[in-house]
Amino acid sequence: MPKGPGLLLTFFYYFSTATLLADVVLAQQLHLGMNNQATLQLSLLVGTMTGLLGLYMNRSSTLNFKIGNKRRFQTQLSTALTELGFEDQVDEDDFTIYSQSGWQRWFSGKILVKIERQSVTIVGRASNIRQLAPLVRQK
Repeated sequence: MPKGPGLLLTFFYYFSTATLLADVVLAQQLHLGMNNQATLQLSLLVGTMTGLLGLYMNRSSTLNFKIGNKRRFQTQLSTALTELGFEDQVDEDDFTIYSQSGWQRWFSGKILVKIERQSVTIVGRASNIRQLAPLVRQK
């Protein structure tokens, strides 16, 4: 089952993109060159903050736990994902991919679910997993 990018890759993606964009914008707005130390320092600060925020919100997260009744859990999971706006999109060999419909699909990411006899593995963006976890935990 795919796990998604790790912590380092996620941070580097957001850090480098934000640093580059901030450097270009600051250099243009302040009428300074891109090699100016002030714009570079501000850009690195913006990049670091954006990298940390991206790491918190968009890193891949995995939720594993035991389940009692597979059929009851599937119903509970389907209800929880519907509440969050996700739909069953694709059934792969051993896991199911859920995503939101319409334009939200491009910003929310996918949730991958693998249900075995006594356990479940759910993979998705950390922000989605944080919302889903309390809704599907077995009591």
